[in-house]
Amino acid sequence: MQPTLARTLSGLRYCCRAPTDAARHYNEREDDMTPRLLILIAACAPIAFGQALTITTPNALPVATINQAYSVQLTATGGSLPYSWRFQVGGNPSVRFTVSGSGLLSGTPTSADLGVVTLAMQVTDAGGVTVTKQLSVTVLATQPLAMTTTAFTPGVVGIPYSLTLAATGGTPPYKWDVLPAIVTFPVPGQVAPGLTLDSATGQVTGTPTSATSFSFTITLKRF
Repeated sequence: MQPTLARTLSGLRYCCRAPTDAARHYNEREDDMTPRLLILIAACAPIAFGQALTITTPNALPVATINQAYSVQLTATGGSLPYSWRFQVGGNPSVRFTVSGSGLLSGTPTSADLGVVTLAMQVTDAGGVTVTKQLSVTVLATQPLAMTTTAFTPGVVGIPYSLTLAATGGTPPYKWDVLPAIVTFPVPGQVAPGLTLDSATGQVTGTPTSATSFSFTITLKRF
C-alpha cells in the first residue's frame, strides 16, 4: 500500500499518493547504468474541512422577569445540520425553563428563580458531535424602569398643546421631573414658556408663547 502525504494550504487539506520506487527507473541496457528519474504528478483532490461546531449564543442571556413569558433562540455555527438542542444532564436548575430541539429556550420564571439562573446547554450536530456551553439569565422581580418617549411633537404658538410621557418597568406610580439645560424658566416643571410638566401623570400641557427650540432633561423615578 502506498504511503499518503497530507499538506494543509489555506484551510484545505490535500491528500496525495507519495511516489514509490517506481519513480526511479534504470535503463535496461547492461552497459548503461545511469539512473533516470521519472517525475510522477499526483492528482490531488482538495478536501474541505468544515468549521468546528460552536454555540454562538452569548453567555449572558436577555434579562427575564418573574411571572412573564420568556423566550430566546439559541444559536450555533459549524458542524453539520440539523442541530439538536437539550440541557446537559443536571444543567437546568429551574423547572420553569425548557428548550426545544430547535433551540428555543422558553418559560415563565417565578419568584423561586430570582437572581441568576445558570443553564448548561448542549447542541449536537448531524454527525453526532456535541458541544456544551454555560449560559446565564438574570431574573428580576420587575422590568427595569425605562422611559419610552424619545421626542416631543412640535408645538405652535397660541395653540393648546398636550403630550403624555410614557414609561415601562418599575412599579408605578412614577414621579416625573424636568431639569432645563439653562435655568431660565421661573416656573417649576416648566419645559418651555407656556408648557409645564405634571410630575404625577407625566403630561405636558399648556399653550406655547415663544417660537424657538428649548433643551431640557426629563427625569423619571418611582415614588
